[in-house]
Amino acid sequence: MTVPERTPPQEILAGRRALEGMPGVTILSDWVWNEAVGKWVLSCRLSIDASPNSPIPPTTDWYVLADEAYPWGSIKFYPSKVNGIVQTFHHQSYNDAGELPWRDGDICLDTSVRILGRHGHDIEPYGVHRRLRWRFQRAIQWLNAASGGELILPGEPYELPQFPKSALQDTVVFSEGQESFARWRSIPEQIGTVEFGRKGSNLLFTKVFKSAHGAELWTPSWGHAMKDIHTNDVDGIWLRVNSALALFPWQAPATLGELRQACREQGIELDGLLKAVVRHIRDGEHHIALIGFPIPARAGEVPVRMHWNALMFPILSAPAKPMKGFRANERGHWQHDRMGALHGETKVDWLASENWDAEQISTRGRMSQSIRSKRVLLIGAGAVGSAVAELLVRAGVYNITIIDGDRLEAGNLVRHTLGLGQLDEYKASATANRLDQVAPHVSVEAINSHFPPTQETGRVQLQKCDIILDCTGRDEVLHHLQSFSWAGPKLFFSISIGFKARRLFLFIARESSFPHSVFREQIEPWLEREMHEQSGEEFPREGIGCWHPVFPARVDDIWMLASVAVKQIESAVEAPPDRPELVVFEQYYERNVFVGMRRLLDETKDVRSRVLD
Repeated sequence: MTVPERTPPQEILAGRRALEGMPGVTILSDWVWNEAVGKWVLSCRLSIDASPNSPIPPTTDWYVLADEAYPWGSIKFYPSKVNGIVQTFHHQSYNDAGELPWRDGDICLDTSVRILGRHGHDIEPYGVHRRLRWRFQRAIQWLNAASGGELILPGEPYELPQFPKSALQDTVVFSEGQESFARWRSIPEQIGTVEFGRKGSNLLFTKVFKSAHGAELWTPSWGHAMKDIHTNDVDGIWLRVNSALALFPWQAPATLGELRQACREQGIELDGLLKAVVRHIRDGEHHIALIGFPIPARAGEVPVRMHWNALMFPILSAPAKPMKGFRANERGHWQHDRMGALHGETKVDWLASENWDAEQISTRGRMSQSIRSKRVLLIGAGAVGSAVAELLVRAGVYNITIIDGDRLEAGNLVRHTLGLGQLDEYKASATANRLDQVAPHVSVEAINSHFPPTQETGRVQLQKCDIILDCTGRDEVLHHLQSFSWAGPKLFFSISIGFKARRLFLFIARESSFPHSVFREQIEPWLEREMHEQSGEEFPREGIGCWHPVFPARVDDIWMLASVAVKQIESAVEAPPDRPELVVFEQYYERNVFVGMRRLLDETKDVRSRVLD
């Protein structure tokens, strides 16, 4: 049974008509639906005014793939296998031959590519007549820039070459930033061994780098979630080169022969380096190799960190297995491997590799360095405390100590960040375990007791903290905060919420001990106001009897107030107040419709008189 040809929708036909008469564009075929890729496909020829020595020919053929939802969805440009470009350039996927009429090297035409929009803020149009034409204009601009060697210019974000896809699912992560880069610059070794830890089935992370003789050179810093993994380590090798491995113009090596060539272009003989370490992985098993090089933040600038590309190293001959025609020594094994597993035509199985440095993985949203560098003590891991801790850790505050002697109960679940799996566990340790999983560099310590701790080690641990957050809402804790020996000035925060979470009370003080009397003086008028406003309202009960009242507040209110508290904490860390102060926020409604949060200014002196009135 033959499947009838699909008729292109009117929208995509309108986009095709808008290309008529466009300079440098020749349409070779109409839109055809390709069932294998689920796209509309258009064949075209693009022409530019290329110089005789240009890596781009004057005319090249392309396949344009568009989503069925045009003008929405993606529009991709792939080089044709016939009369298309075969090299890989900047802002292009690895240009492999693939199995379709076009190659795999789609070019990046998005607005984030500054090379194609340097003269203004270029926003992609989505009209049926304009979007396809806009993409064609970008493609011609890309070809002109590639022809002149201007796809990447000094000062633009640095770009790594894209590596060939591998069927292997392993991902190798490392942690490289300014600190480790300074360390690597002082290490003379160019090759050695590396130990990997395994997290889950497909994730490996660097644990320790060693020299070829076994001397420890560099140990990356990880948090509890990575350091506390107890699995068999995986051995591998590492080597350093001078810069990113790429063949002209920007093509990652796909075979060991191309890898040797890319190293040779940097004055490095790959085989000479490998001979010094391959004996460590000569066991007939797969091992991972890392190839590292310094990279800048922007093209043309000085390097600022190390980057590692991972590959699955070919299986080498093992001493236990005889090799016909080769001596049973290291030299014989090397000669055997060089003609077999390490032959120039051997495909390189590149693995996904990612930099999990704390600065690198938190770029989507983090707090200022002034608070991220501090040690934080959280007293109370209840509804408010757990929410505050979660927000702080996800914003980059990785060094936290939590102290709480309570256990998680079923009634806590409606407002707590923990769940059923942690019932009857100590809130402190359960919350710490959860937070340790937020990021690979988080180290949260837990003390499962009420404040203050009775053990000397606990007291010393608390004294090392810079920021003290009280989220208990308990008067006796404030008394202990004042009497505890803090061994120096601290930045104190006492966070509490009012009835039904209408208000947030945040007391801030930078002192050598918590100023309890000042806190009581400033908070008491507000407490009287709260009591007056809730007069006659009965607290809900959890269980049977008058001894089970609970504080009414919904989880969305708790988390909203916790978010406000975190913003105030960050502001106070950057600019501590001259004297202790109470900051009050309240939810604001207009005609019973929530409008937002507002800070109540200069009201503390008037609160008591308002209540009495």
